[in-house]
Amino acid sequence: MKLKNILTAIASSALLFAGCTQEYEISTLDEIKVSQSYICIPADGSATHVSLETTVSWELVSEVRAEDEEGDDVLDEGGNFVYDKVALPEWLTVSQTSGSAGEFDITFSAEALDDPTAGRELNLAIWALDDNGNPTGIKQYLIIRQGEIAASEATCQEVIDGPDGKTYIVTGTCTVIENTQYGNWRLADETGEILIYGTVTATGQYDWESFNIEVGDIVTVQGPKTTYNGTVELVDAKVLAVEKSLLTCETPVLDITKEGGDVVGKFVVKGDGFEFDMPSDVSSWASVMNIATIKAEDSADPDTTAVTIRVAPNEGEARSGVITFTSSSSDGSSSASLTINQSGPSFIYTKVSAVESGKKYLLVSNGGAFTLPDTGSYGYPENTPVTVEDNSIELFNDDLAFEFTSKDGGYTIMSKDKKYIYQTGTYNSFNWSTSPSEGDVWSVAPQADGTFKIMNVSVQKWIQYSESYESWGSYSTDSGPMPELYVLTSAE
Repeated sequence: MKLKNILTAIASSALLFAGCTQEYEISTLDEIKVSQSYICIPADGSATHVSLETTVSWELVSEVRAEDEEGDDVLDEGGNFVYDKVALPEWLTVSQTSGSAGEFDITFSAEALDDPTAGRELNLAIWALDDNGNPTGIKQYLIIRQGEIAASEATCQEVIDGPDGKTYIVTGTCTVIENTQYGNWRLADETGEILIYGTVTATGQYDWESFNIEVGDIVTVQGPKTTYNGTVELVDAKVLAVEKSLLTCETPVLDITKEGGDVVGKFVVKGDGFEFDMPSDVSSWASVMNIATIKAEDSADPDTTAVTIRVAPNEGEARSGVITFTSSSSDGSSSASLTINQSGPSFIYTKVSAVESGKKYLLVSNGGAFTLPDTGSYGYPENTPVTVEDNSIELFNDDLAFEFTSKDGGYTIMSKDKKYIYQTGTYNSFNWSTSPSEGDVWSVAPQADGTFKIMNVSVQKWIQYSESYESWGSYSTDSGPMPELYVLTSAE
């Protein structure tokens, strides 16, 4: 877990509504001692003095986690995060940010706040340095706060649209649990979804089992927002309330071909009853045929309720419908939705040995097709599994296809939602935008093995599938197989 976020959780729980009026225990080290580790700057920005005593050379920094060229965290030999220093924000002024062993009086001041209730907070660290000026790993953390910071009740979308550093209270449904050591999970409401990156007690401790959170539960949390690689997070959030769900759908989305047939939805029912509501526009082509209970093999596990739904053949365009299921008890009721997606015409893609401008292609390697994430504007695309038979691929849509269009002796590559893939800077990741200003031209050269070398003209890196990272990147050296191309030939 992020060390800086552990500190933030502990400090924020103590300071959230208190502003700068209380006294707190000072946390110091033998090598670095400070008169206060929580530094409160008045709303008018006037200076606050901090005494520093060190037995080593030191540097005051704002730090972020270091990343490698793949965008992954860098760890030291002990498995701990490595941190890089970044520039201090423009609103903060510090009288001295480095020195040798000795005693110092350091002042912290800031630009005045227009609204004292709209406070801001920053985590800094004093690094101990060795004789060569390199960090030793010993750090004294500081929290800089100006003004008052109070949590705001918000929807997921309001958190997504809001500023980093602001503390929010959000209520939503737990949709996915990703990590139970620190408590990483997804929270969603009708407006969107965010990541809860760390779940802590009131004293800042990780104790996942004590929260008793399960998929489907409605949970209210409080925590500060950050955005990391395009993902909106509440970091080390405190749990304020958990409303246990009486109903959980283990198969929230069911896909079926245009030929139709039976699909089975699976539920965990904890209430006394089990009902469903099927809209008329769905009942015209889908119907519930059977509801059965499947006993769990382990008595400690809940039984599963299996709902068999018969879907009629589809002669028209692809269609989708939502069926709502409800379970009730004397304490209330819970609902869960099941979505059925039925394909329409089949989209046929055929392997090619040359590219034509204006046509759509799949980029395929290792049993999957190059796929942009649903959110963000940069990153390393993953593979969506596809099946190749007789040099062709059959899909139910053209969502994974990219249109190649001639430009400046090469090609632009555009997704279905009109986003161009481009590349700038030194990273091996991709960028995508509806209007890139540079780096969007790619040369396309067939190779003897049936793949294509698709090279970015600006940075001279070419598209490859990294088997070690299980994602797509654009590299300047051989780092994995290059893609095969499959052109969209028909939709039937």
